[in-house]
Amino acid sequence: MFKLLLLNITFAYLVFMALGLESSKPAEKDEVPKTVQNLNFTLDKIVQQPRYEKVYLNDKVFYVTFIQANWLSAAEYCSSQGLTLASITSTVENQKLVQVLRDKGLVYGGISYWLSGSDLAHHGRWVWLSNGRPITYANWAKGQPNNYLGIEHCLEMYSDGRWDDVDCGKINFVVCENRCPLNSYNTPLYK
Repeated sequence: MFKLLLLNITFAYLVFMALGLESSKPAEKDEVPKTVQNLNFTLDKIVQQPRYEKVYLNDKVFYVTFIQANWLSAAEYCSSQGLTLASITSTVENQKLVQVLRDKGLVYGGISYWLSGSDLAHHGRWVWLSNGRPITYANWAKGQPNNYLGIEHCLEMYSDGRWDDVDCGKINFVVCENRCPLNSYNTPLYK
C-alpha cells in the first residue's frame, strides 16, 4: 500500500515537473518534448524495478518477493510464476537467505516470510509442499512448532531466520524457489 502511494506521489511530481509547473515561467516549446522524454524514461525505470530479490544457492534460486499473501495464495502466486514456495534444507540455505534479507534491508521487527512447510495433511508431520518431502532440517524458534489453538499448520520464517508454525490465513511476504532437476533432492519420499 505504501509503495503504491509513493509511486502515485512520484508520478504526480514527475508530471508536475514535465509540464513546467514547478516554476512560474511557462516551459519553452522545445523543452516540453525533452521533459516528457525524461518523464517516460523515469517511469520506465520505476516500472522495470524487480518485484523480487534473487538468491542463488547451489541447485536453487530463491525469489524473495514483495508480494504479501496468505499461505495458499502465496503458493498460488509462486505456481503462477512457474515456481514453488521455498523449502530450506540446510543451515547454509537458511543463513544465506537471512543474509540477503539483511543486505537488502528487508529485516525488521514483525516481518515474516512464507515457506512451503506444512502439516495440513497429517498433523505433526511437517513436509515441504514444494516437493512432498519431510522436513529434515529445521530452525524452529524456541517452543515451536506448538500448533497454538489447534490452528497453526503453515511454516513462516522470521526475518532473523527462525521458523514458526502459524495460521495459514496470516498475511506474510512470499519466498518462491526454482530448483534444478528432481535428481537434486537428497531426502527420500514417504513410503
